[in-house]
Amino acid sequence: MLRIGEGIDDLPAEPVALALLKASSLKDLLERWFRLSRFSHSRHEVRFAEDAPHTFKLQHRNKVGGPRPSTIETLLILGVITCLAEKITRGSVNLVTETGLLSRTNGVWKLDFRDDAALGSVTMTSEKAVIEESEPEGNDFLDAPKALRHRIKKDPVKKWTLEEVARLEGISTRSLQRKLKEHETSFSQLLTAARLETSAEMLCNRSGPGLAEIGFLAGFADQPHFTRTFTRSVGTTPSAYRSDFAS
Repeated sequence: MLRIGEGIDDLPAEPVALALLKASSLKDLLERWFRLSRFSHSRHEVRFAEDAPHTFKLQHRNKVGGPRPSTIETLLILGVITCLAEKITRGSVNLVTETGLLSRTNGVWKLDFRDDAALGSVTMTSEKAVIEESEPEGNDFLDAPKALRHRIKKDPVKKWTLEEVARLEGISTRSLQRKLKEHETSFSQLLTAARLETSAEMLCNRSGPGLAEIGFLAGFADQPHFTRTFTRSVGTTPSAYRSDFAS
């Protein structure tokens, strides 16, 4: 179970896996994983809190009203997350459970397996963090809305902030806000527009991802948020839009 994630390189180019692998740090990966769970029908979720830089405490637990995850299910989830994290950070990810039944150090798993024994909370630490290089969109950022939409659509699942975009563009947040105001728009409006464009493009592909996957891949918080925002902005539900325009 713990090593099943190592087979991710042998999988076809699956959109959700590719979106997870675009994470820029362990924290970014965990945020993406948690949001993904809000689109799935899984009875469980992974909650996390940052204990120190690059160190997080994880808990694989049941959603409200659901059964407690089994040890096997937790091992599977931890194996996949660890494999993804090591690919993203390009370094070792160390892990230890509260009960001491499971640990990983320097790429080696150690497990004192007991049938359905509770593992407790998990502390996960990445030895390296990905440093995201600044890649200005060109043209001295003259067309701020176009450049911003382009950047967001390259990775709509990312938890974008005004400060993050300004940092990547090498300008101050005030300068970015001023440029957007000159075009009579705002960061939040452009963020929503980029996510709507992304979802509409995927909906037009009848053989593409399902509605829940599209909501996640376009960067919405959960399925109700996707349906509500799309319907309010486009005037029809995502399902009806796909029926009318998919080819």
